[in-house]
Amino acid sequence: MEKKTTQLAPARNGMDQCLQQMNDEVSQIKASFNRIRALMAQEHEQKHRPAARIYSGMRALKA
Repeated sequence: MEKKTTQLAPARNGMDQCLQQMNDEVSQIKASFNRIRALMAQEHEQKHRPAARIYSGMRALKA
């Protein structure tokens, strides 16, 4: 019975390493999407501020 437990341990370690790598990759992907989402939200907010509209209107008058 000891042989079975020792045989399962290396396979379990390999699975644990694989799952850990996948978790790391998933967390990196989530972080990237969160950064992109935050940048898009900032751009949207800046485009829709009243001051931004007035400023762009003033620039149009000057041109």
